[in-house]
Amino acid sequence: MADDAERVLTGGCLCGGLRYRATGAPAYAGLCHCEDCQKSSGSAFAPFMGYPLARFSFSGPASHYDHRLKDGRTSRRNFCPTCGSTVFGGGEDEEVTIYAGSLDDPALFVPRMQIFCSNRREWAHIVPGSLREFDEM
Repeated sequence: MADDAERVLTGGCLCGGLRYRATGAPAYAGLCHCEDCQKSSGSAFAPFMGYPLARFSFSGPASHYDHRLKDGRTSRRNFCPTCGSTVFGGGEDEEVTIYAGSLDDPALFVPRMQIFCSNRREWAHIVPGSLREFDEM
């Protein structure tokens, strides 16, 4: 594999209409157990990787949904208008969050932490002690 500076990640939606490319290593990677990610993903958590917007690009049509968080911030989720796949978050600021399930090669996702563990479902425990855990963000 190329070193982290040369690493290229690609991915996209289920139908292939919305594609992205990210370069370098992610700034962070983990599992989010917040209620918003549970609802959005339809699962117990959302696997994510953070990238500076300058190292991320996408092609194809993208729609987005802005959701007001409990703390007053806005969360943006970008999805394919054709198949509905949620592909990445953010993009309106300086960073973007790639949802790891959209990677062409999911083996490139290596979580380092879990956030919002206070909302973790009892049946969704990853190997205890294998990742840093935070009750909130």
